[in-house]
Amino acid sequence: MLDAESRREGVLLVGEYHDVIAAETEITKARIDRDRAIARTAQLEAQLVEAISADAHDGIRQRHEQAARLADETTKAIEVEYPNFAIRIIDLADRERRADEAIAAVMDEAISAGLDLPDIPTPSSRVWGRKYLRPLTFRERLSLPETDGNPAHGAASREVTMEAAFALGGVGQPPPVPVFQ
Repeated sequence: MLDAESRREGVLLVGEYHDVIAAETEITKARIDRDRAIARTAQLEAQLVEAISADAHDGIRQRHEQAARLADETTKAIEVEYPNFAIRIIDLADRERRADEAIAAVMDEAISAGLDLPDIPTPSSRVWGRKYLRPLTFRERLSLPETDGNPAHGAASREVTMEAAFALGGVGQPPPVPVFQ
């Protein structure tokens, strides 16, 4: 376009009328070509933005589907596997309690009888005694939501259920009503 404008300036002073019109026509054609290139560039940039956005949206949709599948699979695994795991874990906590009680009882007996027997470390102190500053027991830290066969255990037993919240204050969901046929 600059070349066309330079030619126009040259013919304005010394050229014929038709030479000036020809130069003006060249400028107009160059301007149209430039405007077309600008419009096409804008169109291509808009298409690129749209394509990038569509790819991003597709990626998000795929990750959403993957997350939903993972949630479904995990829910099924919890429903199927958790009750048995909970039973085994609660059994371990009960075994720990019995061991701690047996240790305490025999150590009290030994002291009462005047026997100087070595201390028996508790199971939790044997497992975690060197790791944590404050002594802990496995059963004290245990928190398990209820299952069909087991009540909630530990901190989970102090959680308010939807049924209790409804019964106490009308909040949450009412218990399901059995349907008799």
